[in-house]
Amino acid sequence: MPECVSVSEFVQEVQEDWSSPTTSTFTANMSSCRNTVYLLEEVRTRTTWATWARWTAPV
Repeated sequence: MPECVSVSEFVQEVQEDWSSPTTSTFTANMSSCRNTVYLLEEVRTRTTWATWARWTAPV
C-alpha cells in the first residue's frame, strides 16, 4: 500500500512540477496522494457515523 503524504510534501511536489514539468515526479507519486485523500475521507466518514450514532442512540 502506498504511503501517505503530508501537506508540505504535496505542496513541494506541486511546486517542483510547476517549475520543471519534464523532470517532475508528481504523476509517479499521485497514488500516494490519492491514498492519503482516501484514508482521510475514510476517517472522516467513520467519525461522522460514530458521532451520528451517539446522538441518535436511545438513552
